[in-house]
Formats: sequence, structure tokens, C-alpha cells
Amino acid sequence: MSGRNRLLVGGAAVVAAAAVAGVIVVPKLLGPSDPGCKAYTGTALTAYNQAIDDLNAQASQAKLRDDMTTAIGDLQTAEGDAQSALVKSALNQLLTELTTVRGDVQKGSVPAGTVSQLNAAATTADGAC
Repeated sequence: MSGRNRLLVGGAAVVAAAAVAGVIVVPKLLGPSDPGCKAYTGTALTAYNQAIDDLNAQASQAKLRDDMTTAIGDLQTAEGDAQSALVKSALNQLLTELTTVRGDVQKGSVPAGTVSQLNAAATTADGAC
């Protein structure tokens, strides 16, 4: 292979690597572009995690109620801010499942199936954002 061909192949490899980096790395560095994802990864995810921590720690009913109310409110805001149909759907599903859990907590018991659905919805929301 001549020196010119090596240079062209090397240049193409650099351009390809830069394109891959641009598609994968830049969005991670700049954060989510959908406003719903910005709200979700900001306050909503923090509030959601606090509510889940409360559930796992069997926190007092008052603390659990307050933290779940905050998480649900923040998820409602994130869903309202979402522009992408995929993001809106994922956040709505998480909101629906967390609201179901709040109702189950008020009844005194959260079924294992509900917990599984909540975990799946959280994974979907994380993936969408």
C-alpha cells in the first residue's frame, strides 16, 4: 500500500472514530436534551430514589407519604415537560406505577408484582433518558 493510501485509510479511521465518539460520548457529557429527561434526571430521580429508600427502610408513614408525594409531583412535572413521545410514555408509566405503590402503601401492603412493575418502569424511564 502506498503512503498516500495509508494516509487516506488512517484519515478515514480517525473520522469514523470521531463520529462514533460524537454519537456516544457527547450526549453523555452534555446531558439529556429532552426537557422531560432534564427534569427526571434532576429533581424527580432524586425524589424517586428517596421514596424507594423510605420503602426499603420501612420509614414512618408520614415520611413515606411526604417523600412519595414529592416524587410523584416531580415525575408529573417531568412528564409534562417531556417532548419526545418515548420519554413521555416512559415517565408516565413510572408515574402510574409509583402512584399504584402509594395506594398499596396506604392499604398496608405492596404486592411483589407491583414492585416488579415499578422496577421495570424505572428501568424503562432510565433507558429513555
